[in-house]
Amino acid sequence: MSRLVRTVAAVGLLFAVGCGGPTDQRPDTGARAVAEEFFAGLTANDSPRAYATLHPDTTRRLSAEQFAALVRSYRQLVGFSAEKVSVHASDEHGDQATVHVTLIGHSGGHSRRYSDGVTLRREAGRWCVVLPPNFGKK
Repeated sequence: MSRLVRTVAAVGLLFAVGCGGPTDQRPDTGARAVAEEFFAGLTANDSPRAYATLHPDTTRRLSAEQFAALVRSYRQLVGFSAEKVSVHASDEHGDQATVHVTLIGHSGGHSRRYSDGVTLRREAGRWCVVLPPNFGKK
């Protein structure tokens, strides 16, 4: 093999496996994980788990007991017991994030899906869920 062919092959291999070029992956800031934890608490009917992810503005507005009642109402609105939470999109801008999830489960022998989203805001370096005023209501 000539030196030119080996050089071209080596350069081609570097490009094929990547040589530190740009990627489409965004850095993990933790917003997606907090949203997953929030929805996992909702789907497991574990309101204290979900409440722990809430932004201080929300916890000042809602006691843990009030939130637990809203979780029960939310679960009725979903209409089935979700078995899995799948994050399918997130959009972050500074200290604000929106995370979209799909709740997956079964009801009446059929697979069911429910799409929802949540807004998060960074408070003291940690992501927190900002609960909308209409959460758990029709």
